[in-house]
Amino acid sequence: MKLFQRFAIRKSRQAPELLRGIWSPTTKEWRDIIEHYMSLSRKSFNNKLSMFKLQLWILEDLVNNSKAIKQIKAKLKELKSDKENQKISDEDFEADNKHLNSEIFGYEHISDVLREIIDGIVWRYFDYKRGYLYLLADKQPINLIIPNEGLINSLYEFAELFLEPNNKAIFCDISNFIRIGDILNIRKDGSLELIEVKSSKHGGSRLTRQKERMKEIIDFFNIGEMIQDGEKYRIITYDSKQQYHLSALKDTILRAKNKGYDSILLGNYVILNVIDFDRLNNLDKAFEYFDSKHESIKDKWKIKNDFIFPSFYIEKMQFSRNYAPFSIFPFNAEMCTDIMIGKLMIHTEINFTEILRILEKSGWRVVDSIVNRPEEITKEDIWTVPFCIVKKGELTFPIRFPSIGRLQFELLSPKSIIEELNYFYNIGPVEEPINNIINYSYDEEIWD
Repeated sequence: MKLFQRFAIRKSRQAPELLRGIWSPTTKEWRDIIEHYMSLSRKSFNNKLSMFKLQLWILEDLVNNSKAIKQIKAKLKELKSDKENQKISDEDFEADNKHLNSEIFGYEHISDVLREIIDGIVWRYFDYKRGYLYLLADKQPINLIIPNEGLINSLYEFAELFLEPNNKAIFCDISNFIRIGDILNIRKDGSLELIEVKSSKHGGSRLTRQKERMKEIIDFFNIGEMIQDGEKYRIITYDSKQQYHLSALKDTILRAKNKGYDSILLGNYVILNVIDFDRLNNLDKAFEYFDSKHESIKDKWKIKNDFIFPSFYIEKMQFSRNYAPFSIFPFNAEMCTDIMIGKLMIHTEINFTEILRILEKSGWRVVDSIVNRPEEITKEDIWTVPFCIVKKGELTFPIRFPSIGRLQFELLSPKSIIEELNYFYNIGPVEEPINNIINYSYDEEIWD
């Protein structure tokens, strides 16, 4: 896979006022739109015009949502001012504050879902090579997309690319994964080009820094190794097929669609609870079922004082860089949509202590783990501190939280993590520390 870069300089244009007022469709109203977008992104993936129009529709939705969020936050500021000046009762303040924050959450959630659809398109363009995508997603996505000169100039460049017969493109601001450059151009020969669009009157040191960062990534794509912030990185292609429990999740969802809820235990280390809110008649009854289901294994976990980490499946969208997007899960468009918007509530309870036991039984000695001191875990640890450090022979290997998150959000089997560890063990120790960025050869057979 070849990667290039280009800088496009455009004349300044004034951004028109694209939006007026706040319109707040409910999640239920959004559902059919999301499913339509999902179906189009799959069925018409090879239709160039369809992919162009789909991106413009999603960009428009994201801009609308950004404008709405900005206006609601202004209302929240007014509300807090009214409370401070005693123009509103505490009771009314709490009610209005809760409602407005709920509106913000709704818009942010729908925006996350829209980006998941674009992320699926990106994964297909990259032939499911997650290692490359991890690198291109080296910073957090833009939470709010505001119409301005830069956005308009990028749109003109985006449109011109699609007019060229052999090109396809991704508008970077609407993806979680392409966070370098403004537009990704996909050429007919499969090579890629990152384009940074700048106004003709702008430039200077900021542009120079962006050019340097783009050059680092491009060199890494084409050479396979780089040094960044004093650490060495290399691209590895892993050819063994990994095992997933996605079919078990699908079967559990289908049962939940029939009776409203269902639950399944996978390998004595994770429990999946599923609710279909369209089919649910009694929420209390569902939770009673979840509490009683797998009672014996839960009692064992409690006696052993195991560390259990609960989470909701859609929380994956807060860490999109590390995982396959929901839009390429091997389910139909309806099921993927229901997962993304929360119509299907999927709650996981993963036993981190049991994961450590599985590693130990496989011949890897756990020499340290933050699981043994859970009170120290912070959100920042997810990016900086290993989940655990394991050792076998002379090889010591850190297992980071994103890898363990794949057990939770992609339902990867722990056996696959062990097989990957053994793969690096057989390669043998390296002379100097190196970070492996891995592309999995069989990912394209798993997803979609």
